[in-house]
Amino acid sequence: MQMAFSSGLTEYPVWIENFDGMDALVIERYDRVESRQFDRLHQEDFNQVLGARSSEKYQEIGGKVNARRIAQTLKQYGRKEDITKFASQLVFAIAIGNLDMHAKNISILHFPDETIALSPTYDQVPLRHQNTDGRMALSIGGEYIHANISLTTIASELISWKCGMFSNESEACAFIMSCLETYDSVLHNTSANDKAYPKLKEEISSIISNLMSGKRIG
Repeated sequence: MQMAFSSGLTEYPVWIENFDGMDALVIERYDRVESRQFDRLHQEDFNQVLGARSSEKYQEIGGKVNARRIAQTLKQYGRKEDITKFASQLVFAIAIGNLDMHAKNISILHFPDETIALSPTYDQVPLRHQNTDGRMALSIGGEYIHANISLTTIASELISWKCGMFSNESEACAFIMSCLETYDSVLHNTSANDKAYPKLKEEISSIISNLMSGKRIG
């Protein structure tokens, strides 16, 4: 989340603070409107938006949610920049090894004027080093296995959205490369917590490097 903040994927900081001997993750709220005496904004996750229930937040369960449906919903009801913001969030999840970017971890905010917008990214957690099955919550270009994803796999996913912003592989790859360059730069300037997995930065760097060189993540 430090990387997400530094990359502009969220404007709201997340940090670890010790409360009476217990470490806790502190997350600054973004669902408030300061100009309206901190009125609440309604947040709706994409499980709700797409009519999915419970574990159907994973694409392989029920098949109701996928990145394309999310992007096309944002195109229909949201703001133009929401498409590229969502694409940036998705590339970021892949780059850090976040296998759990499911439909409940992607949301929209409803504003008082009845407009909506994609929420800042949240719950971006590297999981590749954990004992998991290595599968993404949402398929990328038809691929669930994180290790098999490449630059062209991500590009094919963005093109499939048919949102007018990634009309061909060249445009999609240029966008993805720009994201990866940002994340790589931010990674090197981010200090890992002393309790983090010791090789976390090294592993993320390897993922980004393989993607940028056209290889599968591996």
